[in-house]
Amino acid sequence: MKIPWSDGTRLLKGVTDDFQPPNYADRPDGDSPAPAVEALENAYHWISKDRTDAYTEAVRAFLK
Repeated sequence: MKIPWSDGTRLLKGVTDDFQPPNYADRPDGDSPAPAVEALENAYHWISKDRTDAYTEAVRAFLK
């Protein structure tokens, strides 16, 4: 599957997420730069639920 990342893409990932492999973010479509990845401790796949405050802070910081 090709993933069309764009400049400025940021992925938030739970450190204990075993649903998606760690290298999932390293698979851009070949024409786009690799996204920035931020791993959140004590979070699984649904980081917005597992670490609501950290997720909200990361999204707000990205949108500024």
